[in-house]
Amino acid sequence: MCGRYTITKNKKKVEKTFNATSDQEFIENYNIAPSNYLPTIINNSPKKIHLLKWGLIPSWSKDSSIGNRMINARIETIFEKPSFKQAIIKRRCCVIADGYYEWKGEKNNKQPYYIHLKDHSLYLFGGIWETWKDQDQNIINSFSIITKKAGYKLSRIHHREPVVIKKELKDDWLSTNNHKEINKIADAFDYNQFTFYAVSKSVNSVQNNHRELINSI
Repeated sequence: MCGRYTITKNKKKVEKTFNATSDQEFIENYNIAPSNYLPTIINNSPKKIHLLKWGLIPSWSKDSSIGNRMINARIETIFEKPSFKQAIIKRRCCVIADGYYEWKGEKNNKQPYYIHLKDHSLYLFGGIWETWKDQDQNIINSFSIITKKAGYKLSRIHHREPVVIKKELKDDWLSTNNHKEINKIADAFDYNQFTFYAVSKSVNSVQNNHRELINSI
């Protein structure tokens, strides 16, 4: 799964990298957690960056708390699951990141690892998004990160890995409605570009959010 990630570049760098702009402010974040509002590019406005809440809330849900359990969606079952099957066809998104954390080891002694591209550049998680309204018609736009079975390299840390979208396929990912094409794009990224190392267990607490969290130990 993917339960924590980072964006260590500033807003200007993010906008330049993905040729998209944002009317909302956001800053570097070294310990992104579910329920945070985060920079995301959605399919109906590919030149804009919006802040969406991490944790998908299906439009039919009576309670927004369901989003706490919807931070990831498995690519293997996403076209069948009631919570995801409409979103994967109609509401895909690209979630901006430049690294993520994963834990390895026994339950009470898990070691966190930081996983990122070798050049530590920005990249895009494949995601889905939804719009939800409460009883007072207040709107929450939310997203889930798509995951798949980990390849050989990252399977040494965890059995799942987030789907990463190649930058040159961003517009195709956002625009296609074809089941086979969606799966093809989700499989196109070369995960050998990633590297990883152990980091401090300080990252375990969402209260900690500083540059030292991504330092190798």
